[in-house]
Amino acid sequence: MFFEIMSATLSPDKLRAEVVKSIQGESAFSQTMLAGLVEDSEARIKSLKERCDEAQREVESSENLIKDLNTQYDEIISWSSLYDSASIEAKKMIVNSMIKRIDVYRNYDLNIELNMNIRQFFLGMEETESYPITA
Repeated sequence: MFFEIMSATLSPDKLRAEVVKSIQGESAFSQTMLAGLVEDSEARIKSLKERCDEAQREVESSENLIKDLNTQYDEIISWSSLYDSASIEAKKMIVNSMIKRIDVYRNYDLNIELNMNIRQFFLGMEETESYPITA
């Protein structure tokens, strides 16, 4: 407990200065106790630097993800405007390429099977799954 209090109040530089005082016989603390405090402080600094580096990597990863999502959003918006400005025949072709099958049941229940899934659409993954969509 005493070591934690001492190392929390003194920086590694102050602890090293206190070690010098201890060698000169001017300190109230023993050399071994001060050396232990210096080692503890250095270990804590190393741990904090590692955590800081890890946090920096997470920030960079998040920034890359945001950049990718912004790019995909821009693509979706451009596809939307392209679809809006397309002729009826082009719109039919686009929808035909996206939809694999439509089943119509009583009370207008629909089962729409797409040629792609939502994950594939948003993340650009090359996988095929179909999810029924009911209206």
